[in-house]
Amino acid sequence: MIVLVGMMAVGKSTVGRIIADECSYEFEDLDERVMNIDLFQRSPDQIINDDGEGVFRALEHRALQGWLQSSANKNRVLATGGGVVLQESNRELLKKSGARIVWLRAEVDTIRDRFQGDSGNPRPLLKSSESTNIHDKIHALLVERNPLYESFEGLEIHTDQLEPMDCARTIIEAYDLG
Repeated sequence: MIVLVGMMAVGKSTVGRIIADECSYEFEDLDERVMNIDLFQRSPDQIINDDGEGVFRALEHRALQGWLQSSANKNRVLATGGGVVLQESNRELLKKSGARIVWLRAEVDTIRDRFQGDSGNPRPLLKSSESTNIHDKIHALLVERNPLYESFEGLEIHTDQLEPMDCARTIIEAYDLG
């Protein structure tokens, strides 16, 4: 099991799909699992807008727990949402799972540029921010979350100057998946 963690727009879903394709693994995106267990099949953005972040985080925890239970000892890749690490229970689940945790990270400017170039994929925690404040909001999220990502004893990859295929190959080689 490979689990990709990191902030939004660092490439978790893209890199995860490449790893899955290259290694004949199954790929899942945690946000999609959340949608599948939500009674109304809503996107994370809709859940947060309608019911608040707390409801979304509860669904996210259930989705993560279900994926980990169904993925034990299987060749699968999971791209998590950026805030999955905010709940201690999620961090504990991941640490106890035996999954190989990979932290994909990027600098504030890289995340901002990718976020602003990705208009088809709303980010609920940033979409209401003024463009001049996006930099500050991303910085604040990184200050809060980086120590949590760092708490995993896994591979850390800076994605700023790397193509997704290069990130995927680094992970494949590091864990001898190919």
